[in-house]
Amino acid sequence: MNGTARIRATGAASIRATGADLLMSGTRFVLVCGPLGPWRADQARAALGRLAAAGRQTRLGLRPDAGTVRWHTDPVLAPGSVCEVPPAESVADTAALLQRLRREPADLPFRLILAGRQVILDVDHMLGDGQYYLNMVAALERLIRTGELPAWATTPPTPHPLPRALWHWFGRHPSRLRALPVARSALKGTAAPNAAAPVSAQRPWTPSVAVVITRQSAALADAVRRWRTEHAPGASSAMLAAVMIRRALTEAGIPVADPASIAVDCRRYAPPGSVISGNFVLGLTAALPPSADPVERSAALRAACAAGYPLAWLGFGAGMIRLRRRRPAPPDTVSVTPRAQMIYTDLGHAPQFATAHWAPGEQMLAGLLDPAGPEAVSVLGSGVGAERSYSISFHDNVFDRAAVERAVAVIGTDPVGLLDAGSVHQ
Repeated sequence: MNGTARIRATGAASIRATGADLLMSGTRFVLVCGPLGPWRADQARAALGRLAAAGRQTRLGLRPDAGTVRWHTDPVLAPGSVCEVPPAESVADTAALLQRLRREPADLPFRLILAGRQVILDVDHMLGDGQYYLNMVAALERLIRTGELPAWATTPPTPHPLPRALWHWFGRHPSRLRALPVARSALKGTAAPNAAAPVSAQRPWTPSVAVVITRQSAALADAVRRWRTEHAPGASSAMLAAVMIRRALTEAGIPVADPASIAVDCRRYAPPGSVISGNFVLGLTAALPPSADPVERSAALRAACAAGYPLAWLGFGAGMIRLRRRRPAPPDTVSVTPRAQMIYTDLGHAPQFATAHWAPGEQMLAGLLDPAGPEAVSVLGSGVGAERSYSISFHDNVFDRAAVERAVAVIGTDPVGLLDAGSVHQ
């Protein structure tokens, strides 16, 4: 295909969006992984065309209909859906590239950008969550390398996935509802509530999304694992990372609000065999004070997940936004004394990449996730091979970029020192 070719997709003219997708309306993510390939642009266009033609489960060709609860399905993907940019030479250059791409006009719901051996997707968050990104990149890699479509790309999506999950988890077992108040109390923690903060003065604000990225070498990532084994054997890797990043931000001079949010994938509650390609993740609010014990916080999070608390809140949020038909308008002011409202998302070591053929070089899976508001700070953790990457997305007209860079530098060079600084298990 040439550079102006249009890629055909399939689908009806208009379909109803799910409440879980509507919760993410108005936001985007720009994620990168590599080194892969390199892929030629014509290879990428051909592979994307096959995925688009495979069916609506790939979500290619869907376009949000602003102000409604429906998708328009475009019969063709626009020419700009695949493009090439010069490769980034460093981690800092990669972050700058993602930031520049995010600040460009968001005319398309889906863009595939090739930057040398790095593969970037710029996606309207209504199309899907982190699993969508992982599935899509893995599918493109497999198609270009072998010509084979993955099973998920040819399997029709499960209709009404959220109501089905709610029925499967709670409807068939109503007694599980009784555990929800206990789970909520555990997440809130046992510390005395903070005194009500005085009403802060406000100043005008407009979005200015930025991102800073760091990599943890295999040796440092292994040192963190050994620290957990010795000092916090009951802590989950995600909660340990959230505690570590909270401490890094605080030490860098950025006030961090308590509670924070931890992203939980609710696909675990769906009936076996469900195919859910859209959004199905909830940011679960949990106490995360400066002295947070990662073992105790992990136990609270596990108890909440075992009770189905994330699914209950996803159902509530999706139902409320369907009644409103859209997310509230973003604010146009911000506090003159902002506090970072952290949400942590951990993609782990993606099983989708288990058979991918990586090119030689330092591996990375990182990205920019739109912060939910002026004081929101979106943190993404991920692993490829033995290494880890951390990305912190924020508004650089609210928080000082140099302070965020100081926090990221410590995460990438002395994570064990951060954990030791607040350890209660030494």
